[in-house]
Amino acid sequence: EKIKEVIQNEDPSSPGEYEPEQIEFDADIKTQGTVIKIAELKKMRLTQASISGLRKRIARRFGIINDPLEFRILVNGAEVNFSDRDYFHKARFLFQYGDHDYAQYCQNLDIDDDTQKKMCFERPCRFDQEGNATEAGEYEVSGWIGVARHSNDLDDQGQGDNLNKITIVVRGKVAQEDILNELRMGSIISKYIYGEIYADFLDEDDEDDIATSSRQRLFEDDPRYIATKKFIDNEMRQIRTATDKLKDKKGLDVAISSNPFIKKWYDGLKPDQLKETAKRIFAVIDQAGVDERHKNELYANGILAFESEKIDMALEVLDDISPSNLGKFLKCLLSIDEMEAVRYHEIARKRVKVIRKLRQQVDENVNEALLRDYIFDHLWLLDPAWERATEYKHMEQTLQRAVDGITEKNKYVRTDIRYRRVSRAHVIIESKKPERSLKKTDIEDQIKKYINAVELELEKDPNESHFLIESFCIVNKLPRGWNNPKTRKDDEDSLKPFRIRVLTYTELINNAFSAYSKFIEASESVTELRTLLDNIRKYKVP
Repeated sequence: EKIKEVIQNEDPSSPGEYEPEQIEFDADIKTQGTVIKIAELKKMRLTQASISGLRKRIARRFGIINDPLEFRILVNGAEVNFSDRDYFHKARFLFQYGDHDYAQYCQNLDIDDDTQKKMCFERPCRFDQEGNATEAGEYEVSGWIGVARHSNDLDDQGQGDNLNKITIVVRGKVAQEDILNELRMGSIISKYIYGEIYADFLDEDDEDDIATSSRQRLFEDDPRYIATKKFIDNEMRQIRTATDKLKDKKGLDVAISSNPFIKKWYDGLKPDQLKETAKRIFAVIDQAGVDERHKNELYANGILAFESEKIDMALEVLDDISPSNLGKFLKCLLSIDEMEAVRYHEIARKRVKVIRKLRQQVDENVNEALLRDYIFDHLWLLDPAWERATEYKHMEQTLQRAVDGITEKNKYVRTDIRYRRVSRAHVIIESKKPERSLKKTDIEDQIKKYINAVELELEKDPNESHFLIESFCIVNKLPRGWNNPKTRKDDEDSLKPFRIRVLTYTELINNAFSAYSKFIEASESVTELRTLLDNIRKYKVP
């Protein structure tokens, strides 16, 4: 009846496939032979996809294909076996219950680098009424639980199946479609789990029938089911802990085997607590599925993040510093200095990449408004010492309204003006329309009005008024006459007392590129950690 149900539920999608009414079932059960013919399909024209799908559905639905009495199922004369289930290859780690070796079907299990054996582990299969594993337990199961490499591996769209489940099989057929869903585990590992547990004790002849009338589920209040559920719940907790450790170990094995500089760095870590933290970083990188071309960059960034955490741990040591261990104190300070130098080197290196891209966009005459907005929000392009400030938001909003008030009085005045509060300075930035060609006096008169507005506002706050006001005018075309070097120098000198600077986008980007490139060049060999990160990034597998 189950085979008939499976076949009749098939939805033929192309002409030439069989229709349910074309199926004839043989009612004669031959009990004397070693092969029992249950059903025979006649007058059929099957596609290869139909045959493959049927074999897969039957293989996944029945446990009797592994029956010790050699019960056999054949489709078109070919026996259905475990390989037809087409999901064992998705397992990365395997946990087995009982004597049968399911690892033989799992060709993609991770290999332990130390033992060169598949990562397959035997688990206890007997448990008591409370679900506790014990050799004296009254209940016994067999089967397997697998852990997939990626959660989407368990979405079998070809068959419309979700493999992310643990099925309970009793007497060779599915009795509970998914007990994993009943556990309601909060851990992310549950998204990677699938398996099959054989529990024939749930259908003993001298015990009450535990199956519901639909024969698709088990009565949840039966003591046998409760014990089974507790046992699987306990196993899931053990598997979660074991899987975390296995992923950490495998991530480390991949990292140190793929890059000798990583191995040298890891071997030098002390104490073991630091090594455990490093393992977790490598495990995350390994699971990210990044291609080899970008993996070294991730490793370098991961080590940098680790060193940052190590410095945080070192800072805690400062609380215990005394005159007797001054050397320890100085060593800690040196570690912090080194880390800060590396951090800023990383920042500078990435900023040079950004500047190169901006230079390309300027050369290609891309949208000027996009460049302008980026400069407004990244003042390090104007001065490496200026980072984005967040603690002066209220002041920025107040002064922005003051600046906007000036522009409203003159409809010809462009409103592309920003105020920014940076370390020890107030900054006014204005950008001009690309097509406008101005005189130096036009720029000077207009920006002076903005400076006056800012000064009036700052008088209300004595703590802010003593900081300098820096003003920038960013243009596409230099002011009239500035193609003459002497005229330009004279005009720039006349603007200096008011701290006003005029720059083209190209000049601004070139100046920034020069400043950061010189810093990187001067600091290339500053630290041992810097050298390590560079070696990791540049290493190529022979």
